[in-house]
Amino acid sequence: MTLAAKLDDLGNPAWIALTVVSFVVWWPLGLVVLGYLVGSGRMARWTGCGARHWQQRSHQGNPSGWWSGRSAPSGNRAFDEYRAETLRRLEEGARGNTLHAVVNAQANLRQGPLWDSAALNVELQLNRWLSVRSNGQLFKAAGFNPACPYDDITNNCVTKNYAGLNLTFQPTWSQVLPALDVTGLSSISTGLRGVSAVLGGGAQGSGSFSLGVQATYASVHLVTLQYAGFYGKSRVNTNIIGTGGYSTLQNPLMDRGWLSLSYQTSF
Repeated sequence: MTLAAKLDDLGNPAWIALTVVSFVVWWPLGLVVLGYLVGSGRMARWTGCGARHWQQRSHQGNPSGWWSGRSAPSGNRAFDEYRAETLRRLEEGARGNTLHAVVNAQANLRQGPLWDSAALNVELQLNRWLSVRSNGQLFKAAGFNPACPYDDITNNCVTKNYAGLNLTFQPTWSQVLPALDVTGLSSISTGLRGVSAVLGGGAQGSGSFSLGVQATYASVHLVTLQYAGFYGKSRVNTNIIGTGGYSTLQNPLMDRGWLSLSYQTSF
């Protein structure tokens, strides 16, 4: 079995760790690994087909797209008013109160054998939902929505408490070439426990990551190559009751990975 096959068996975190370590050991090696991930299509496969499958099945299950609010009037005024109010509540979603806390630590690492300088940032996110004020039937949590008879994180059911972690590591190599500095860019955001009640707040086992490299020439020209991706778990849900539909995604952005190349300069 080849090294690539072994890393594929270990999953996405193994490739992310290899890329970060490669940048730390020697930045050109990191570029080689990053180029291999892009060229082999592995980064594209990281996003999976879960979200596309969900979109296709959702479209098949509701070809009319009634939730879009574009349905023509039925001629029954009372029904049209009821439908408009229902769509408004669906768009508004559940409303309530939440409590949030953020703990952040930052360290500037001195010159070492693997870098000239480096910055490490660690952030712990904590939140707790306190109460639901309105549209409780749209709140996907135990006791509110029939799709969540209990705190089922695999079905993206909101839990009372949520904890998430963000890590950022940026090693810098000065004067790689005359007037040229290179910085490795790496970050990962992951849900540690529970599912956040806040829209886009995160879920256990899902998150985002980014890998890239930044080159600064003469403190004037800045070129950045970076890939950002999203990961999570998906499952087929044959029970169409509730908002889960045919498939449940912990991270709806799983197929939204993107690669960017930017150039900045000053005059």
